[in-house]
Amino acid sequence: TMPVLSFFRPAHGTIVSSFDANTKQYALSLQTPANENATAILAGTIIYSHYDLQEGYTLILQHETYISVYKGVTRLLKQVGQYVQAGESIGLLQNNKLDFELWQNGRAINPEEVIAF
Repeated sequence: TMPVLSFFRPAHGTIVSSFDANTKQYALSLQTPANENATAILAGTIIYSHYDLQEGYTLILQHETYISVYKGVTRLLKQVGQYVQAGESIGLLQNNKLDFELWQNGRAINPEEVIAF
């Protein structure tokens, strides 16, 4: 049997826009408190980091069978190639917003099905 994974929340906050596969809305959007931390939902490696003027940083983490995507990070606390523990802070959300995606085997997953927000 597969071990039951315990997911951390990617950030504290209120869901303002939910996942909807029918409209290809793969991100769940959170309104977060000021200077909230973005946290690794599971242990994994940071495999991608890119800065965009509109979105801020996008970070992608590779976990055992999942990939998690964080958009809206304003300050990085970790770099590409670093291994992070579940619940570890990976960046700051100074703009009070996080767009979060969860993927498994190339398929978008509704984060609300596995993470308690």
